[in-house]
Amino acid sequence: MTRATIDGRWESQERPGRMAGMKEVIGWALISFAALIAAMNFYLSFLRFHVHRFMGWEYRWVSGAPLLGSIALLVAYLFLPQPLTLWLAVPLSVIDTGGILWLLLTVFLMTFVWKKPDDGSAEQIRD
Repeated sequence: MTRATIDGRWESQERPGRMAGMKEVIGWALISFAALIAAMNFYLSFLRFHVHRFMGWEYRWVSGAPLLGSIALLVAYLFLPQPLTLWLAVPLSVIDTGGILWLLLTVFLMTFVWKKPDDGSAEQIRD
């Protein structure tokens, strides 16, 4: 319900901050989910092999959860204050090896750094 004030402005009589509080809860839940996914991807990419080798267990490659952490961080950016989200999102993006940052880094490295020299074999196939 709204009402007019003495100076002619309209103000709401509803509880202020109720929706803002819900947005923060959703934002923190998304940040927590992204942190969990980032930690799992980091463990699966870098730590799991060494743990299995140390314990003497058989090791099989297991993929993480690609892009889930990055998508959760992007959506959390809409719900939380931007400076806070930025300071949380940058470290989480760095350790989330299944995220957008690592995808772009891998594509760049495979295209420009780890590029195999062209030995002319492609030309022989076309002839």
